Amino acid sequence: MKRFNMSDIKKYSIVLLSIVLLFIFARIALGLKDNTNYVKLGNKYFLERNYDEAIKNYEKAIEIGYKTLDVYYNLAWIYYYEKKDLKKAEWVLKKGVIFYPIEGVLHNILSQLYFDRNNFNDAVNEYKLAVESDKDRIILINMRRAKELLRQQKKSDKEINDFFESIILFNPKDYFALYEIAKYSMKNKKYKEAIEQFKKVLDLNSEQTYIYADIATCYYELGETELGDKWRGSK
Repeated sequence: MKRFNMSDIKKYSIVLLSIVLLFIFARIALGLKDNTNYVKLGNKYFLERNYDEAIKNYEKAIEIGYKTLDVYYNLAWIYYYEKKDLKKAEWVLKKGVIFYPIEGVLHNILSQLYFDRNNFNDAVNEYKLAVESDKDRIILINMRRAKELLRQQKKSDKEINDFFESIILFNPKDYFALYEIAKYSMKNKKYKEAIEQFKKVLDLNSEQTYIYADIATCYYELGETELGDKWRGSK
């Protein structure tokens, strides 16, 4: 019977270890391929608006360890906007922000979601995280829901305006908040202030053409009919 010396044992150990490592790397490679296939299929179905199939593939990709921003964003988008399933959308987004804590798009959807669930404080906190995380993107607060929830809290018009003022200090690009401030100025007959504020809104987003009528109204109230006519006719 052949006896093994230490040299033989080391040699066979190296061979065995190589086989084990090869097996592990092969499994990893296959797993990565499977992950990629699930994501590709998810993206394909997402673009085709076949959301049920997109969900199946995105969730399978997450289940087996694929962690990319587009998977979390697309899946959350489907649950939130198409399925109206806020609980599942929140679950996906919370998983996403663990791996992508500074991605504004995930915090922004979470903000909208919390507004829909009447969770005002968390909604504002997520909005601020979204702005901090993505300085180059114009991120807007859910103005209508914010006003509605503040009114449910018995806040006065001034308190609501103060809230939007705080938003503008934090995020000067939020033309929704600035529009609310301008409307408040106009309501309180501060027409010159309102005109400047409305114009800033247009500077931020020239597509808000309904603001021309607001500016015209302010000029009429100031007795500047010619300017009022000019803005009323603007497009």
